Amino acid sequence: MAEMQMPGWGGRETTPVRWIGGGHGGRNCPVSGKFWHDYFVVMDKSGCVNDDGSGAMNSSTIFPRVVLCDVYGTLLNVQPPPEDSETRWQALAAKIISGPEISLEEVAARCDRWVQSDHEASRSLGILYPEVDWAKVMVRALPELAAWTDKEQADFVYAHIQLCHRVSLKPGAVLFLDACRDRGVRLALVSNAQAYTWRELDVALFGTGWTLASFEPDLNFWSFVAGFSKPDPEVFRGLAQRLAERGIKPGEALMIGDRFDNDIAPAREADFATWWLADDGDGDWFELGHPELWRI
Repeated sequence: MAEMQMPGWGGRETTPVRWIGGGHGGRNCPVSGKFWHDYFVVMDKSGCVNDDGSGAMNSSTIFPRVVLCDVYGTLLNVQPPPEDSETRWQALAAKIISGPEISLEEVAARCDRWVQSDHEASRSLGILYPEVDWAKVMVRALPELAAWTDKEQADFVYAHIQLCHRVSLKPGAVLFLDACRDRGVRLALVSNAQAYTWRELDVALFGTGWTLASFEPDLNFWSFVAGFSKPDPEVFRGLAQRLAERGIKPGEALMIGDRFDNDIAPAREADFATWWLADDGDGDWFELGHPELWRI
């Protein structure tokens, strides 16, 4: 295995490395023929980093210590809304709106105006990439919701968003998550998302042995909770700090995402390892999970 200069890594000046999405040599995927770059997180199946500088390993497999996943476009496919979305919306809206019908398009326009207003206010405070709380936006767009309980509002918002898009699990994602869990790798979600995302994830993951609770809550990043979103540099700076509290360096964490601008570029800037989940990127979940990639 080739060596790469890595000052400060475990006190050594050189270490055997593999780099996903980098440019330091590698090999071709036996499935797609796509080139795999070397990746610098070297671990055995027990989750121990080789730290003796010799390159000797207790296993023929390497894995990162932490895997961070984006949600939309990465764990979940995002598909067009159902064909009968307008009809279903009118039935849903009738529960709260008395008077003239309001279309899905008009609801979207109202929400967009509130989002733009909130974003402008946040940017005036120095927030580069603002985020909103969609439930609060919906209440302002449809004031009738204000009289409902939080749970009733959450149920309504979830039902509404199912008429705006459909989601499903990306093929191969669970197989890779299973492999990580088998090796004791910590998993977390780093997503521009909303409260309804949590329910969408649990529904999509039903029957797989995974739920939202399977991911480490103290390492998750949710934009609607933070009030800002990727690609704000603070996202990965904050993650790096939380990892450091656990004795984990950014380079020992792998960020998986489908968008170069939101996921890959800011993660690399903060020295995280990355996998660009795209046809013109590093490959899909099957390529990422292929045993050959993790072979020493």
